[in-house]
Amino acid sequence: MRGLRRLMMVGAALLLTIPSARADFEIDIFSGATLIFQSIDNVAEDDNPVANQIGLSAGALADLNSALAGAGLTLQFTNLSATSNAGSGDPFAGLTVNGQVRGSGSITVDVSASDYNNPISPDKVVNSSASETFTSAQGSTGVFTSYYNPNNNQAGRVTATGFLSFAATPGLLVSSPMGIPTGPIPLFLNGTTNPFALENVTTLNLVGDLATQIGFSGTTGVVGRLVPEPTSIALLLFGGSFMAIRLRRATKLA
Repeated sequence: MRGLRRLMMVGAALLLTIPSARADFEIDIFSGATLIFQSIDNVAEDDNPVANQIGLSAGALADLNSALAGAGLTLQFTNLSATSNAGSGDPFAGLTVNGQVRGSGSITVDVSASDYNNPISPDKVVNSSASETFTSAQGSTGVFTSYYNPNNNQAGRVTATGFLSFAATPGLLVSSPMGIPTGPIPLFLNGTTNPFALENVTTLNLVGDLATQIGFSGTTGVVGRLVPEPTSIALLLFGGSFMAIRLRRATKLA
């Protein structure tokens, strides 16, 4: 009996040392309005064991591409990852995505995370930045949009920034055009409460074949407005760069 009790105590201690899986950070892949694939941080289709870093390597990428084929799409992802700093203690909030897809067709990558408690200021600045590289992709386009979800619903698409539009540069085999903004970037919010959720949506339209590729990355960032706005924006840009560095490191480790 004493041995059984000791075994139960050891088992309970082991359970307490296992980090809890996060289910509030995910990547959703849509074809039109239909969800065809989902990767949840440390829960499903995530090959990166580090919390707040989703990385799809060989196994999960194969499942994603199988789901695309099952949906009748001639598209293949060769890379896909995302990072969130929710719960990190950073003075800013950040959500990033990075990936590469090839083939022909349209696809939407929706990255969302909840439970952000920083910045604590009720007055916030939400920025949205992205880049896309087109290879053998004449006629292909992309759009990136960031969302601030005040109800902490990670997939709510509530308050949108302006969007950034990209198009392959005519006559160039490889091009990385500047995104054309439409609408407010950055977005200034007043009287917000915590916690909140962030979301960014990348919609890609590839025209061509398997030689056609789009590499994409995007960052949604939030800072408080306790300091003058120019300084806030500088901090936001720093935070976005910091999150991008994290994402590149996570991609290398995945």
